[in-house]
Amino acid sequence: MRISRVVPVAIAVCALLGIAAFVLVVLAGRDVPGTATPAAPPPLSGSPASPQPFDDARATQISEAIASGDAGRVGAVIASGPRVTIDASAPAALKALAPIAFDVPTTRYLSDDTGFVQAYVGAARAPWVVYLLRQDGVWKLAATQEGTVS
Repeated sequence: MRISRVVPVAIAVCALLGIAAFVLVVLAGRDVPGTATPAAPPPLSGSPASPQPFDDARATQISEAIASGDAGRVGAVIASGPRVTIDASAPAALKALAPIAFDVPTTRYLSDDTGFVQAYVGAARAPWVVYLLRQDGVWKLAATQEGTVS
């Protein structure tokens, strides 16, 4: 007797769940009034909306600072925070990589203050992607990755 009552209830519940799933599938991707749709990420652009793009002059300043091996000059072109210290051996290690040539037209911006650019390092011109961060209005090196900008 109990089983005969459970089976119809189970069938009704399954039917309702199936209808709810169907409604969700049909509504997926549609704009529903009163709901927000997530914005697509902004496309990579050739220049930031702000007035100071990464340019040849800044690329030269960074290249020359790295080639100098001077701790003060190298520190001035590397993005840092209040708790970040640059290892004492870093300027000499970076100097050994010189020359660094930035291919400024390949610069792509992720926001007004972040981007990346193709660079070629050393006499062999090994390709590296250099990630940039603008701090206090000045573009600085944030990170590097061996490879090419795609």
